[in-house]
Amino acid sequence: MHQVDENIKDNESFTLSAKHKSIIDERIKNHHTNPDAGSNWKEVKQGITSIK
Repeated sequence: MHQVDENIKDNESFTLSAKHKSIIDERIKNHHTNPDAGSNWKEVKQGITSIK
């Protein structure tokens, strides 16, 4: 299950442009092709919070 961004309320709706939907679809396709590529949230957060 994916964690929902705390800035988006449960019933809040929004619209994606065709361009943004295309970008998301491509990223999902890339993830399915190579699921071990990239960093998980824990790694990303650690990298961000360690910047001084």
